[in-house]
Amino acid sequence: MTSSAEVKRCRWKVNFSLTDKVLAKTIVDLPDIKLLTEVVRNNTYITAIEIATPELSFAEATEFSSLAANRCCDLISFVIGRGVSCTLQQINEIGPPGAVKGGFKLFTVGTIIEAPKDFDLSTAPFLRVLEDEDQKLARQLSHYRRGIASLDIIEKVREFYQVLEDETGSQFKEKYQWLRDLVSHPELTRSTASKQKATERVRKTYVDLSSPRDIKTLQKQLEQIKLDAKMSLGRKLCLLSEEGIEKD
Repeated sequence: MTSSAEVKRCRWKVNFSLTDKVLAKTIVDLPDIKLLTEVVRNNTYITAIEIATPELSFAEATEFSSLAANRCCDLISFVIGRGVSCTLQQINEIGPPGAVKGGFKLFTVGTIIEAPKDFDLSTAPFLRVLEDEDQKLARQLSHYRRGIASLDIIEKVREFYQVLEDETGSQFKEKYQWLRDLVSHPELTRSTASKQKATERVRKTYVDLSSPRDIKTLQKQLEQIKLDAKMSLGRKLCLLSEEGIEKD
């Protein structure tokens, strides 16, 4: 049996394929994080993320690169307005040319296109998230991505609420507490404030998910909480960009 002292440690190049292609206008990579692309009919699509790790074991490199790739997906998803995920496709040792290198490779495909966006991994917001300097922003972006990726209206409301709830001193918790309670309980019976606001806004203290009318009403509330979540993150990301510019 191999002891921990015998575990090989080296740098690894790890590729993650995106579940869907992302149309890009411009791309600025980081030295150890690159967005891989393909060109189809003069259009550039991001198809994968390449992570170069520091010297780690195979297991550590997988965990390290997976976190970095997921952070990239969180940021990309926010920029394009829909959920994009990634799967580990290939991992190989980084070593001198001709040397025998360990690793493995998988195969996945996917397609969806949209308006081209700019992706600059060197900007302050991206760096703060990719370098784990802002854990709150990182988890907010993760919740936002899950919200826009989900097909379930209840799950969407909960994820966007988590984005807003995580804001220190935020007025949004009070604004949407009733909505989170409404989709989290069969009927509002305990919170007087939530019951009152639900009655005022949707005229009932429960949601019947088989009722087209209730779903339509809930959809209107979802659009508003999603917009507030997006605007809240957008202001935060713009602020970080300004900070980055000032420091340069």
